[in-house]
Amino acid sequence: FFRCRGNCHIQLVLQRRAIAMALDMQSMTTPFMMEGFNSSNGGPEMFSPPFDGLGEFDVSPHDEFHEGFEHHEMDEQQHSISESMAAVNAVIESLKQQEEQLEAFAERIRQLFEAPDESNFQYLASMGQSMMATVEQEQEVLQQQVEQVHLTPRELHAVTLLQSELHVQHTQLEIYLAEIQHVHKPDDGPPLLSLVILKQPFPSVIRQKKTIDQEELTVRLLTGATVRVNNVSPVSCGVFGLEDTTAADKEMVKGAVQAMDPETLTVRFPLTFVEGTRKVTACTRFHAQVDLVQLRSQKLSVNVESADSKRFVVMTNQKQWEDCERHLFRIDAFGDAESVTWHRFANTLQRHILLATKQDFASPQRPLSSYDFAYINSQFFGNRARILSSEFDNFWAWYGKTLQVLRYQRHVCEMWVNGYVYGYMSREDVMAALSRQPPGTFVIRFSERYHGQFAVGYVHADGSVHHYLVKATDTAGAKITLADFLQNVPQLTHVHKFEPQASAPIFTRLPKGSVLETYCSNVASERTSGSGYDDLIS
Repeated sequence: FFRCRGNCHIQLVLQRRAIAMALDMQSMTTPFMMEGFNSSNGGPEMFSPPFDGLGEFDVSPHDEFHEGFEHHEMDEQQHSISESMAAVNAVIESLKQQEEQLEAFAERIRQLFEAPDESNFQYLASMGQSMMATVEQEQEVLQQQVEQVHLTPRELHAVTLLQSELHVQHTQLEIYLAEIQHVHKPDDGPPLLSLVILKQPFPSVIRQKKTIDQEELTVRLLTGATVRVNNVSPVSCGVFGLEDTTAADKEMVKGAVQAMDPETLTVRFPLTFVEGTRKVTACTRFHAQVDLVQLRSQKLSVNVESADSKRFVVMTNQKQWEDCERHLFRIDAFGDAESVTWHRFANTLQRHILLATKQDFASPQRPLSSYDFAYINSQFFGNRARILSSEFDNFWAWYGKTLQVLRYQRHVCEMWVNGYVYGYMSREDVMAALSRQPPGTFVIRFSERYHGQFAVGYVHADGSVHHYLVKATDTAGAKITLADFLQNVPQLTHVHKFEPQASAPIFTRLPKGSVLETYCSNVASERTSGSGYDDLIS
């Protein structure tokens, strides 16, 4: 038992180091490494390389453009980012002390059990309540960041990890406080243990028959300081929340029963979802039978069950993805609320587009920029500070199709990530971006009127800007990509590449042949015209 608690503590220390690395704070965590342990001792996998600090972005000198876009108060935005970082960093620093306090707290509970004393009981009860209040305050701080601050991707990543760890600490403290009451008044009471989800890949849309990596879904058994675990049954995973009872009665997952590591009291689940959820959100819940001894002599055999995981949807084919994602996005953004802050909605947008484009949450190459957010809020929500749930379906009818295209249309995601598809941009923005550009220069965006279709703004030979709607027939066939179509249009010679990491809208004019070749299959595409758009004028 004591070896188990030590290993669990090391894993939590290492997890904090990973969180700190995600915010470029590795130096803070170094003194807290325990002698004789390192990441090979069973700690969690580290995240991808540490981030750079929140310094200024490098700015390309090519075709810098400012006129025509809605400007934001960059100084205020940077100030907000700075305050957000400070708040998150403060929670990280506090967590280091809290984990040490939890270890010391557990030892004091064992001492109280060996030598019960009224004054020590009062002291420990007060200490536990104070620690609980601190954890709850930190949870509130993090939630306020999500609700009131437009977080950067790495801040979102860190906040998610911190919220998970604080939930574990809160659950552990609940067990310890109940245990103190048992020590003070030894009687038969509830079992001093709990199953918690340490790590999960949800909320997400999962493809049927896809196996989740076992490192992505991890569950741990938490116990009281005086508890000795004698045996844990294999832990089972169930799928819940389905309204369709027929689907619920089926075997939904394989790999749903796994043995718990007796030393770390941790279990990982490489789940394979063998049935779809029919575009309905569901959740997992974990269950085990535990034989234990608590308070030295109280022998128990207990059924323990975790709380629900976050929601997910299992799709049977990629055509269902857009609708499945709509359900998850609505729950993630609004829950049961009728309205949410724009900041919360924007943070949800960022999280889901990173999922849709399969980017690393810790260091994405092309997250949504402040200009993307400004466009979305202006076009759909009137630049308001609160977003109504009743407005969501109208927004999703357009936005959902753009996500579907980014995720599944061949090579489009790579073009988006590398800045060759600007995406969220009005006609007026296109006119401004292409002003004073040579003929043949073009920008790719999503059409505002034709959901899920691309529009190409380009400079004609006479210097005027034209807009062409890319239709399904232009990229018809399995081997004709968007890049194929663009390559085979002689009027389009140079793509305006958007620099995603720039702090202002900056474009670099590049010959299309050199940049689009990677995404081409060398199949010519037929050109047609669309309503409300120009023909490609030679």
